[in-house]
Amino acid sequence: MLSKRQLKILMEFCSSPGEVFSSQYFSDRLGVSIRTVKADFDVVKEALDRDGSAVILSMPSKGSILKVLNQERFQDLTERIRREYSDEFPLTEQPMRVKLMISRLLGTNQYLTKEWLEEEMAVSESTLYLDMKLVRKTIEPYQLTMSYESGRGYKIGGLEKNKRQCLIKENIYTLPVGNRNRKSLEMKTVTMIEEIIVETLVDYEFKISDTLFRELIVYVVLSIERMLGGNFIRKKNTNESNISSEREYEIAERILRRSAVKLNFPVMEDEIGLLAIYLKGTGDYDRKSGIPQEVNDFITDSLSLIHQEFSVDFTGDVELNIFLCLHFIPLLTRLQNDMQLDNEMLNEIKQSFPFAFDIAIYFSLLIQKRYGKKIVEGEISYFALCFAYGLENLNAEENAKSILVITPLKQSETILIRQRINQWFKNQIACLDFVNQVDLPAVELQKYDAVFTTHRRLTGAVKDLAVRISMFPNEQDFLRMNMAINGYTSAESVMSKFHEDLVFTGEAGSKEDILERLLTLAEEKYELSPRFRTEILAREELGSTYFGNKIAIPHPLCPITEETFVVAGLLDREISWSESEKVRIVLMVSAEANNPKAFQLWHYLSSLVCNKKLVNELLSDLSYENLLKQLTESLRDKF
Repeated sequence: MLSKRQLKILMEFCSSPGEVFSSQYFSDRLGVSIRTVKADFDVVKEALDRDGSAVILSMPSKGSILKVLNQERFQDLTERIRREYSDEFPLTEQPMRVKLMISRLLGTNQYLTKEWLEEEMAVSESTLYLDMKLVRKTIEPYQLTMSYESGRGYKIGGLEKNKRQCLIKENIYTLPVGNRNRKSLEMKTVTMIEEIIVETLVDYEFKISDTLFRELIVYVVLSIERMLGGNFIRKKNTNESNISSEREYEIAERILRRSAVKLNFPVMEDEIGLLAIYLKGTGDYDRKSGIPQEVNDFITDSLSLIHQEFSVDFTGDVELNIFLCLHFIPLLTRLQNDMQLDNEMLNEIKQSFPFAFDIAIYFSLLIQKRYGKKIVEGEISYFALCFAYGLENLNAEENAKSILVITPLKQSETILIRQRINQWFKNQIACLDFVNQVDLPAVELQKYDAVFTTHRRLTGAVKDLAVRISMFPNEQDFLRMNMAINGYTSAESVMSKFHEDLVFTGEAGSKEDILERLLTLAEEKYELSPRFRTEILAREELGSTYFGNKIAIPHPLCPITEETFVVAGLLDREISWSESEKVRIVLMVSAEANNPKAFQLWHYLSSLVCNKKLVNELLSDLSYENLLKQLTESLRDKF
């Protein structure tokens, strides 16, 4: 398989057959040594020899030229290359290598040997030398220096505050990526930090916009990660001697000390001082976001598209937005260097979070469309964990409430009160809207279950309807809101999605055979558009819908039907679902469109799919009655 750089070289030749390209041209264009380019040439020539459509010929003292041998096959080759490599890809290799090197060097207090870096970056000694020149140039504005000692290697020196500034402004910060439990722990850690920040800022009535709030979370998370790694702010890292007397110092101290109790790291006074300077906005740290605007816009747009396709609204989920950013930015580096991650928990994640996995697949398609690189299932599974975490925060219960808050705050200033309410009433609120009093005449008050206001005085009919709360809600506000808000169903409501006339029992010759049989049953019972069949088959092309324990759950990628239903295939004999997976139970699931609560069906189905004992009971008697019996048993403790 050709690397990204080799694909780029081949694409240059294919784009201009007959044109002479020198090694120096590619060396300058790709930021690598001539020696590296010549090694890439050899790999590209071998690939063309195997393909037989063209050949690269050497022109002494001039360079190399591509000669087409078979025009039809050459056109096919060109099309394949364009699919694998998009000119739109906004990254070049050397800058990505430089970011990786800075990340590695700042991630340790030890020297990194030249040999280790060459192997880690897969470059020659001469290319590493060129890259290190750019590393020095990149870190220089942050008063950081690069030292090299023969036999020991490279090391970046400088103040810790400048190292953090470099990591944020150069977009090099990341969260560790590991197994499922490690990733879940990181999400919970960020959530815990966010809750501490919200509570502290509310208690101190510290106003902050939603943009600066997100930046603050990223800044604090990075600072804590550095401290957990033994990298602390030392004396002379801060420029203000009297910051300890400021209110921002008290806020910073509470945030860090409460976080330290949870995460077990020592809190230095200089750390408190630097965070206080950040909050005050008068120190060396400006408030320019560490999240690139391009990435922020892409994720915001993607969440809007997910809302349109799946009727699941993540657009207001600050935590999910941050999780996606923190995984997405290092993913771009891995894409550029063909280093996508596998995940040993892939099958378990697909079983446990099937709906989140489908959303993650759709998100990966958006990434592919924008950045020209296909995302592997291992990477998709990490995004699935992010979306699963986001789904937990959605208001999925049947009795979820619609809430209106009347306030003079601008929309960008409602972040603290919004987050506080969401933390208090997690999974209980379907809609949380904010409106200014002057816009009330255009609001349909009857669609809300509870109305609150931060105004001291209201006029008109709403004055007897709205419950007064503080702009910075406290425990008394919680008691009032809880009284106004709080007031699913049963296993039978889940069972109602199964129908005896939507069950096939017997033998099927293949995966295609059973899919056709189940599609026919669905089409006979419901008035389905041709898109349903197309979406079912298209989803199978994107990845396996095998969920373990001899069960497959084919489904459309996006909800498109007017009703939620399950078509079951209970087979006498196993059939192959993919190269290594065999099934006897096929559940074709369709969740209705424009109803976010419909996807709860996935959660209840997973209770059966993941229970090997109950599945074995079902396999011993594959009948409609036994299917309902075992499903009922799996839901025993769900209601």
